[in-house]
Amino acid sequence: MTSIHAEIIPAQESHIEEVNVVVGEVAREREYLTFFDAFPMESTREFIMGNIANGNPNFVALVENKIIGWCDITRNTSRPVNRHSGTMGMGILARYRGIGIGRKLLAAAINAAKEKGIFRIELTVRETNHIACTLYEKMGFVREGTLRKEWHVDDKYYDTHVMALLLPPLCEA
Repeated sequence: MTSIHAEIIPAQESHIEEVNVVVGEVAREREYLTFFDAFPMESTREFIMGNIANGNPNFVALVENKIIGWCDITRNTSRPVNRHSGTMGMGILARYRGIGIGRKLLAAAINAAKEKGIFRIELTVRETNHIACTLYEKMGFVREGTLRKEWHVDDKYYDTHVMALLLPPLCEA
């Protein structure tokens, strides 16, 4: 499987339904996302179209013209003091993990964030997701703290790590 070529491209309106299916599949694993199924199609449409309209980084990974993963960074606009930051989300279908697609998706989103003036990228990851934590650390993210017992899934509690990446000009300060 390591010879699979994934094309990383900006999400488009035509991708919405397929992204929704992929999000649902990852969510139903009940390990990686903060929800257990896909959002209603209209919610996915609003999210992706909002990212496109606002210039937020939103990428998909294609293998043989099929979407197998996504990565997005949504600028934090609720308060003026946080507009330099964004919250990152991503997921990849299980059979395509561990072969570098996540790194490519994340790199594309980080590069786009720099271009859009997003200089702080934040994420939360379940502490048992060692592969993702390692990827984020290799990409320059730093663990800023741990939220104890933040997730409750199938009668078990999990800690989550809060991580962030500072991009120029912030990383120079």
